[in-house]
Amino acid sequence: MDKLSVIMPCFILNEEILVLTQNAIDSLGDVHLIIIDNASPAGGGLLRDRADLYIRNKSNLGYAIAVNEGIKLSKNEFIAIANNDIRVSKNWQEVTQEIIK
Repeated sequence: MDKLSVIMPCFILNEEILVLTQNAIDSLGDVHLIIIDNASPAGGGLLRDRADLYIRNKSNLGYAIAVNEGIKLSKNEFIAIANNDIRVSKNWQEVTQEIIK
């Protein structure tokens, strides 16, 4: 399976949510990460260096629109959607590959 794209919409309100988001990113492993920042009022721009592709909307367009934005930008065959407070197991990509096969 090619590298998996992960679309992560985010809206960072405070330091606590920023830390949760960074932990979520760390748990994903080797993926092509697309972060769609829905005009975070606090610290969203700090995620720019963590993403392979970072888009910052001028206003909060909502979860569904952010996800669809990310899907349109992905060039990979397989895409996962991840909330910015998710934590996944270390073998989540292998399990996903088995399910897809």
